[in-house]
Amino acid sequence: MKNFLIRFNAPQIDFGLLFLRVSGAFMLLHVHGWPKVVHYSHELTVIEDPFGLGAQFSLLAAIFAEVVCPVLIALGFLTRFACLPVIAVLLVSMFIVHPQWSIAEGQFGWLLMVIFGAIAFCGPGKYSLASVIGRRELA
Repeated sequence: MKNFLIRFNAPQIDFGLLFLRVSGAFMLLHVHGWPKVVHYSHELTVIEDPFGLGAQFSLLAAIFAEVVCPVLIALGFLTRFACLPVIAVLLVSMFIVHPQWSIAEGQFGWLLMVIFGAIAFCGPGKYSLASVIGRRELA
């Protein structure tokens, strides 16, 4: 009976992970990443530089985490690795750049952290590019 339940639930889990990857990646890319690319010059003047590495470095790091990584996550390629910069940027944002925010004020960031944390723990699931090309280590 247990094997039946595992086989029965596997497609729902894989569809759930696909939904989580694609919807989370879309939200991050659409709300945060793409506007930074489109308005790059303006973003250079307003981006926080919490570690004193320069606005350009901070902006390029944010674009990597908010554009490149969500694309990899949505595709299910290097998924767990791609979640790490996203989580890092979210942690820096929540604890260093905006430490005064309440949970309510930072709820979008917290929800993104939950989404990408779950993906990092669970991996991309069966419906991923890594699974299609048969390279589990690229998941």
